[in-house]
Amino acid sequence: VVTEDVDLLFLSLGSFRSADRANRLMRRFAFLAPSVMKVKIKGQTWRRVTVGPMNRADIERLRQAHANVDGRKTWTFVQ
Repeated sequence: VVTEDVDLLFLSLGSFRSADRANRLMRRFAFLAPSVMKVKIKGQTWRRVTVGPMNRADIERLRQAHANVDGRKTWTFVQ
């Protein structure tokens, strides 16, 4: 039995330790209605500027349109 992939994905536009840098990126991409997810990595708080959740097709279109932000690759993840 084959089931359709219905994962809801997020696109991360960038990840910063600085709240100011995360907020600046959010303002730049306000037309995508991003949000900030705080995550702990090795004891440090990082702020991921993310868009989503979206289905796989929509997130792939968005990722192709915004494959690089400030010279860094964007990435997708499931929350």
